[in-house]
Amino acid sequence: MDGQIYTMECYLVRKVTKPVNELSTSDWPRLTGMTVSDNKIYITYYLTDETKKPSVTRYINKAYVAVYSYPELEYITTMEDERAAIAGSWNAYNGIFQTESGNMYTFSNTSIANGFTENSTKKAAFLHIPKGTTQFDDYYFDVETAARGLKPVHLQYLGNGKFFAQVSTLQSEEMTRWADKELKACIIDVKEKTVKDIPQIPVHDGDGSQRMSGVIENGCFYIPLATDGALYFYKVDINNATAERGAKVASNFVSATFKMN
Repeated sequence: MDGQIYTMECYLVRKVTKPVNELSTSDWPRLTGMTVSDNKIYITYYLTDETKKPSVTRYINKAYVAVYSYPELEYITTMEDERAAIAGSWNAYNGIFQTESGNMYTFSNTSIANGFTENSTKKAAFLHIPKGTTQFDDYYFDVETAARGLKPVHLQYLGNGKFFAQVSTLQSEEMTRWADKELKACIIDVKEKTVKDIPQIPVHDGDGSQRMSGVIENGCFYIPLATDGALYFYKVDINNATAERGAKVASNFVSATFKMN
């Protein structure tokens, strides 16, 4: 740094209000992810019946992606695919990810551990949307089978088709609603369709509604995880699927992690 102080100002230049009945006229849409690709905005979501308390998940065995123009936010279409279940989960924003090329992957975990009222009959899976299009292509990755019958719960995209994932070590019949526990760490490669365990990270519980918080630098992913009764940062080698335990954090959770240049 040159010793000077820099500031950045941001301005809200336009506000657009959209009716939710473009997505459903009877059920409540819960957004699970969003990305912009080639002048379109793609939104993954699922529907709940809010007349029931607690709310009931609707139409779980299908993936939904609403497509709008960007920045105008004019509704274009809703993409649906029955090869996979609901894309994403409540408050995690893990429904859709954009790669460096502008292509997109949707992720369906199908698990009641993520807050749904039932397990889907579909396997946890990734689907693919080419850049700027409004249709899924024929790509399908049964990540549950690749993970030896286990379901990924939380994801963060790392680049070059690889994800850091927390995968439940419980079978579907052992899971309960909102039970974000007994997770192992893995590297998922959607290009090679592989799942590799990271053995240096113990099985641990998740952060509940906290979104995954990590940073990438020089081929490594740095993420705080609660293991062995405390919170530690782990340095994950992305290509080798190995990790080292680092600094202990005096906190119950870390809500955000940033890299300062």
